[in-house]
Amino acid sequence: MPGLPGTAQGLRMALKKRAGNAPDLVRKREGSKAFEYHIDCLPADTQEAVRQRHFKSVLEQPGCKSVGLPVKRNSAVKPREELEIMRQCPALVEREVATLTDDQ
Repeated sequence: MPGLPGTAQGLRMALKKRAGNAPDLVRKREGSKAFEYHIDCLPADTQEAVRQRHFKSVLEQPGCKSVGLPVKRNSAVKPREELEIMRQCPALVEREVATLTDDQ
């Protein structure tokens, strides 16, 4: 997996270090000596690889059909029209402002 050590010992040490003292990120597996770690203990690229592997396995199950997403038509609103709509409806302005990041 990308972003993880290649040895079992290195992997255990890395996961233990990333989990820290957070009991909600690690638990002992019942009936075993093994520990289970939350996906948040993994690096971002490893999390994405795990998710993609999981999605692929779900889609390969029998009875699972992939549904084509509807094609979105390009109904672009001109900036002036959008501004006029926002002036008429303050809730749209609040929604737009809420999506802005600190840098923006």
